[in-house]
Amino acid sequence: MNLNPITALFGVAGKAWGVYHGRKAAAEAGARALQEKEMEVAAAKMEARAAVKIAKMERKAKHVQGTLDADSNYDLQVLKNRQGSVFDEVLIGVFCFVFLVPFVAPFIDAMFRAAACVLGECPPADFSFGFAETIAKGWAAHGYARAPWWFEFAMVGILVSTLGLMRVLRLFIESLKLKLGGRNAPR
Repeated sequence: MNLNPITALFGVAGKAWGVYHGRKAAAEAGARALQEKEMEVAAAKMEARAAVKIAKMERKAKHVQGTLDADSNYDLQVLKNRQGSVFDEVLIGVFCFVFLVPFVAPFIDAMFRAAACVLGECPPADFSFGFAETIAKGWAAHGYARAPWWFEFAMVGILVSTLGLMRVLRLFIESLKLKLGGRNAPR
């Protein structure tokens, strides 16, 4: 073998250059592989988050559907139970009278005035039967500035128990939560 120092030097330099580029290529390939793996992990995380959101929405939809089904079943049962009972009719009549009179009476003045004006005989502007004032005085005598919440609740209860309107009760409860600013108020 003829060893020329320059050839040997270039041979060593070539090998070093080859090793350097080989390692550099391996490092770049490793970095690309790591980057691809990180992208796969990020995509998998996004898919998992989406799957969790979908599962939550499906669970909520299932809960709402179950609630609606239960309400419908309740309403149907109420209507079936009322078919052969006279007592229900009497009870409904009494409660409707007791609760609807204070509800409807304040509107009688306006309805009377409108009907009279349509017929061409408008009453004086200060004319009033005094129903609204009487009912307001009645609530004030009981210490209320307006109709109390239990009065509203009783009216909704009459609708729910007599007509089978369970959804009305749920809407009423949700509106109470909003009025009271409850932490479980619907968003």
